[in-house]
Amino acid sequence: MSGSPSLAKTYAPDGRWAFVCECGNRECRQPIALTLAEHEAVRAHSRRFAIAPDHETPVVEIVASQNRWFGVVETFVGEASRIPEETDPRIQAR
Repeated sequence: MSGSPSLAKTYAPDGRWAFVCECGNRECRQPIALTLAEHEAVRAHSRRFAIAPDHETPVVEIVASQNRWFGVVETFVGEASRIPEETDPRIQAR
């Protein structure tokens, strides 16, 4: 579950931006590199988050995909997904 803001800060020549890991560790500030399209694809699902490799929390989420730059986790249905679903502006706009 996301504990960190994921604001993009820097643009890299390869088209990737530096985002902050969205893992459940509130103190984590690990940078991860995603294109804007990759980030939008992850966040199109309220229960999915982009994380640094190996930053998953198996008790509340499963790794949906992973590459050399970042992983994508999806929180399990239930309490772990309640807050992301209730606060996702994409869902509220529908």
